[in-house]
Amino acid sequence: MILVMGACGVGKSTIARGLADRMSARFIEADDFHPADNKALMAQGIPLTDDNRWPWLDAIAADAQSRPGLSVLACSALRRVYRDRLRLTCRPMPIIHLHADADLLKARVAARRDHYMPPSLVQSQLDTLEPPTEDEMACILPAFDTPADIVARASGFVIRHLDRASIPAAVRD
Repeated sequence: MILVMGACGVGKSTIARGLADRMSARFIEADDFHPADNKALMAQGIPLTDDNRWPWLDAIAADAQSRPGLSVLACSALRRVYRDRLRLTCRPMPIIHLHADADLLKARVAARRDHYMPPSLVQSQLDTLEPPTEDEMACILPAFDTPADIVARASGFVIRHLDRASIPAAVRD
């Protein structure tokens, strides 16, 4: 599994979908695995706790593990322990960490329609964020580049760092 991570509004879903298409992989949207209670908390501007997140992360990992082939996951995975939890069943897990400043993220989140995440939670996500460390096989990319440029750089990183056997031949050659 390939993880595309970062705070809300950074473009995880857009980049993960583009990367999945480019890598002939399955796209997984972590938001689809949040129970209604989690979405209701966030809609009220209440940050999730670790206890809210553990079952959500376990459901994502179980889904990814249950399906053969390469997957690209769009998931905040803000803390190292969350990424470690996913890695328990999803190894290897190259990481594409998208980053941007709070003002850009708040503007993007405010512009969304029909999404439960309010702009008021951007700062709490940035406060919680633990960027990947050197031992996590991560690539940090600015979220303000064009999606095509980000996907191209991300796919190059993945191809260099993922076992060639797990990448479809048409993509790796």
